[in-house]
Amino acid sequence: MKLGITKIVSFICMAVVLIIACKRNSELNKPTTRAEFLSASGTYAIRNDPSSKFKIPVGLTNVTSEDRTISYTVSSPSGATAGQQYNIVKNGSVVIPAGSAVDSIEVDGLFSGYTSRGKDTLIFNITGGTGVTPFSGASTYTLVMQKFCPLVMSDFSGDFVIVQDDWKDFAIGDVVTLKVSGNTIYFPYPTDLSHKDLPIVVNPNTFATSVAKTVIGGYSVFDATLYSAASVSSTSNVVVPCDKTISVRLNFTAGEDDYGNYVLKLRKK
Repeated sequence: MKLGITKIVSFICMAVVLIIACKRNSELNKPTTRAEFLSASGTYAIRNDPSSKFKIPVGLTNVTSEDRTISYTVSSPSGATAGQQYNIVKNGSVVIPAGSAVDSIEVDGLFSGYTSRGKDTLIFNITGGTGVTPFSGASTYTLVMQKFCPLVMSDFSGDFVIVQDDWKDFAIGDVVTLKVSGNTIYFPYPTDLSHKDLPIVVNPNTFATSVAKTVIGGYSVFDATLYSAASVSSTSNVVVPCDKTISVRLNFTAGEDDYGNYVLKLRKK
């Protein structure tokens, strides 16, 4: 049975409509390529080593068949400056090659730029790029940078300058001699009655300082009062190997009497 011309034309039209619809659906279902950071934050310990760099993973939500460029901006709420505290190898953009989905932004922290600085913060924001859009919720990365030196306990023996002594046994600028045994630094308070050096213990992993309650002695043979000191929780409790400084917040007591908390801080002469 032969089909009429009208029916043939109708079939052809339906086929064309179906092909166009499938093509449109294919375009609609095609995944959108988004750019994202693979984590939200990181900490960079800057060492005195040119090869010491920090890599921030950045990538795409799907592998593409062509090169994609991810653009980003960098800002620093702490005031870090490119060329002074850091350099970025791929500044402003990174190319994800065809067939790949991940690359990295390489940050080179400048050890010499942290002579007197503490920590710095860099904020990276993906702004777009070639054929990509930022992935909402994963387009910002926070990097905290700080100079790092290994802890060498022998560096904390010898002559140290008083930077701060709230207990006021010493004046700022006075020099005292410290001794070291293992992970303990011994500080000589100027007591003459039952004298005992203050043992400041250093945690080799966190660089935190602590002092177990210790009777440091009395200040006069005519006064039998013996004073004790012990560390209390504080951000002051730390040694800084790069600066060769020691600090600890101490609570002083004598019997039932509590004399309050006082910071002791020293720097290598």
